[in-house]
Amino acid sequence: MKPQKTGVEYSRLFKSESFGDVEIECGDGEKFHCHKDMLADRSPVFATMFSQEMRESLENRVRIGDFSGDVISVLLQFVNMGDWGDLSNVADGVYKAAHRYQLEQLKLAAGAELNLNLNAESIVSTLQIAHLYKDKSLVDGCVEYLASHKGDLSAMDVLAEAFENL
Repeated sequence: MKPQKTGVEYSRLFKSESFGDVEIECGDGEKFHCHKDMLADRSPVFATMFSQEMRESLENRVRIGDFSGDVISVLLQFVNMGDWGDLSNVADGVYKAAHRYQLEQLKLAAGAELNLNLNAESIVSTLQIAHLYKDKSLVDGCVEYLASHKGDLSAMDVLAEAFENL
């Protein structure tokens, strides 16, 4: 009986380009060599993509032009190792990518990070994401932030701008 792989062993496999059977190309040109089985196991979107005669399956290449390598690296870390590391600088992109590839746990983690780091500069984009993805927890986080900063005129200006952009 073979021992089960540990996170360290999967980490080595994830970081190795050996035996990868699909390449993911990001919008910034960064490329990752991945394993279809791992992607398909975690994401129903990848499972469908690789189980049908879609271009990605036939060419063994997935082009994800609207996300940077930093975002896709976090997504792949989650797919391959079950964790996601630091989301602070990429939470918005990770949230959107996790939504697209139906990685609910990662999406929840990115949403929590967005709520945790709300400020006058980020609230507009977070409200836009909340509206676009109909995410009540993001809306609630923004409302809570605004309620706790109601004396701050700049927060109210930000809110007005957000509603103009919705």
